[in-house]
Amino acid sequence: MPPVGSTIPRCPEQAPGEAGVQVMPDHSWTVGEASNIKVRSLGYKQSSKKEPSGQSLYELVNFDFVRSPCRVSHVASLVKELPEVTGCEGLPAHIPKVLIITWQAPSEKPSLLAQEDGPGWSCILYFAIRPEMAALFAGGGGEGG
Repeated sequence: MPPVGSTIPRCPEQAPGEAGVQVMPDHSWTVGEASNIKVRSLGYKQSSKKEPSGQSLYELVNFDFVRSPCRVSHVASLVKELPEVTGCEGLPAHIPKVLIITWQAPSEKPSLLAQEDGPGWSCILYFAIRPEMAALFAGGGGEGG
């Protein structure tokens, strides 16, 4: 595995370009705004209304896109150094500081007779808990509700 965050760089924060659109370098990523995602509101069954999402529990901190000769199981066990997360003092042990989500896809047409997985691509997303959410859980505000 390559070092975390080394395959696709994070776009530096920039002022909006022409017409208010942020210009991003090729092959880079940036953090999205949680409120841009519409979620079902309370009473959705009756109203069918959606509203902007609240703040996310975790924030995307790194992103990698990796080619591999076969399917990779349990990517987290292959990561040599996880992203550093600060502001998590008192966080209960059952709440992870870092979440790793992997999406994998074959790079060749699969064979029905193949005994093994073939080569493919892995999209690996690294999320860190937001300090304000860690404080909420550490204070007991996140339990039972």
